[in-house]
Amino acid sequence: MAPEHARLRGDNATEIPLALLGSLKDASEKPEVAALLAERLVLESRFKTLREAKPSMSKPDYYRDLEVLLLEIARLQQSIDLATGWSENDADS
Repeated sequence: MAPEHARLRGDNATEIPLALLGSLKDASEKPEVAALLAERLVLESRFKTLREAKPSMSKPDYYRDLEVLLLEIARLQQSIDLATGWSENDADS
């Protein structure tokens, strides 16, 4: 039985490949979606870099930069959802 707050540990615990399911499985056939997913990888890399820089940043600077980045990620995800036709109803299936 897994604990309620399971954690991955190890050298590559933060780098887990995820399968592209549902409307994303054919993303490579749709240039618009593929470009958006490539942009998401860039933002994920920026997030990782920001997280690594956290110890050397002041709290206000870190949280300001984090907020800006998370909003960019959220807006991009909305674009991905729109481009793939994904909706909240898909989460129920």
